[in-house]
Order: sequence, then structure tokens, then C-alpha cells
Amino acid sequence: MAIQLAQHPRGAQLADVVDRVLALTPEELQALSPYDGSRPDDLPDGLLAVLESLAREGAPESALDAVAGVWLGRPELAEHWDRVLSPLPAVLPETPYAEDLRVLLEDVTRKRSWGRVVDAHVARRGGLAWSTRMHEACRAAQEAGREREAARAQLAAARALSLSTAKGHPDFHAIAMAVTACVQALCTKDLIDGSALREAWLAGA
Repeated sequence: MAIQLAQHPRGAQLADVVDRVLALTPEELQALSPYDGSRPDDLPDGLLAVLESLAREGAPESALDAVAGVWLGRPELAEHWDRVLSPLPAVLPETPYAEDLRVLLEDVTRKRSWGRVVDAHVARRGGLAWSTRMHEACRAAQEAGREREAARAQLAAARALSLSTAKGHPDFHAIAMAVTACVQALCTKDLIDGSALREAWLAGA
């Protein structure tokens, strides 16, 4: 989902809204209800996948409309959301890897040359090595009860990628895979050996 959001024309804004959804407090959830949804029925598959994922996490209808409003460029869908909530973005949770994550994402937004990252990722992409390692890291986060924490870290990555020079790069997907893999490795560095997931990013650092 992080890569999909980062590719969207309003990727940074989308990442902000989805992150805010995942950080809703019980009081905010209560304040967002009741609500009569106004979301259109005919939605693109990518947006449907995001909304279904958030619905499984218990996101209220007004939150789903807010996400749809940004995706579709229809701000009126987020009127209730904007009226109830503070416009300030949610702060990422304090974690043992928070500083490493901040440094990584700052590097992503500052970086101008991506060739070595792409080459390193392509060199390691053969077979199922990347997906296997990423699955292991995701499974480790799940088993440790860190799914939401890791998801919010990946949304921060989506925001950084969307604001970076990688956005217009012809190999954007490879770059995004390298960055999101590095993020997942940081999120689970005390649980598994995720060094292989960081190799492509570090090769171009």
C-alpha cells in the first residue's frame, strides 16, 4: 500500500490522511460518529483496496470518505473529517528505531541520484529473495503486535517517496521497494536479521 500511495499524484497528502486514520483515538472515533456516508459507488480498484484494508482496521465511514476524497480530488468528501479533527498530523510513535527511521526518510527526501539503489535492487530481485525476506519481516511485526506501528512507518516512507525526486524516476517502483524494505527491516531489527532488506538502499547511500 505504501508504494501505491507514493505513486499517486497526491501521495503525500494521502499518506497523511491514512496515517491519521490509523492514529485515531477512542475519543476521536466517537466524535466522528454519527455520519452519513456520501462516497460514490464506482471507485478505482486501488482505492477500494486501501479502503478495504482500513475498514478491516476499524476505520469509521467518515475516515474512509476522507481518504476517498483525497484520492479522487473531491475535498467535499472530507468535510466532516476536517470539521471534527485537528489539522495537525499525528506524531509517529516513539520506538527504539524512531531516530534511524527519521534519518532514513530525511535521506530519501534529499537524495538526487538513484542509479546505484536501482542497480542494487535489480541485482537482488531475481528469484523470490526480496519477497521472502519482506514476508518474514512483515510476519515478525505481526507476531510481535506491531502491525499498526509498522504500517505507520511505511506511510511515513510513502510520504517521503512522494516528496522526493524518485517520484518521476522511470524505476520508481524499484526505488520504492528498496526504501520500504529498509523501513520494514528497521521496524523489526530486534526480532529478525533484516540486513538483506537494507542492502539495496545502503548500496546507493
